[in-house]
Amino acid sequence: MFTFVACSSEPETPEAQIRAWVARAETAAENKEGGAVDELVSSRYRDERGLDRRGLKAMLVRHFLANRAIHVWTQIQSIELPENDRAEVVVFVGMAGGPMESIKDIAKLKADLYRFDFELAADSPGLWQLTTADWRPAEMEDL
Repeated sequence: MFTFVACSSEPETPEAQIRAWVARAETAAENKEGGAVDELVSSRYRDERGLDRRGLKAMLVRHFLANRAIHVWTQIQSIELPENDRAEVVVFVGMAGGPMESIKDIAKLKADLYRFDFELAADSPGLWQLTTADWRPAEMEDL
């Protein structure tokens, strides 16, 4: 007699889902996937620079075309969930023309370092999308 036990895994926590969102955004940037904007960015996206989702996508595509290779290093500083379906995320992002394995490579490669303040919303469970973002150059001391 055989007994089959269904394996079930615990659903990912919102924090794990958001970390996966950041990893997906990093991969999309490195692979120059402008189409990932449709997946990662809400149709309601608006920011203080006056960009909507279409404007953000155009800015990213220009950046992709202007750079032969894009290598990204990310470090999540904080994830806060003021509501179950809304998250505030601070991420430091290093961008360079060569691979970066650690924070030490940012200085060595003279990579651009930015602080991103993201707001994400989950319109459906587990599907997080960017609703607004702000970014500024960061200093190594910010880390």
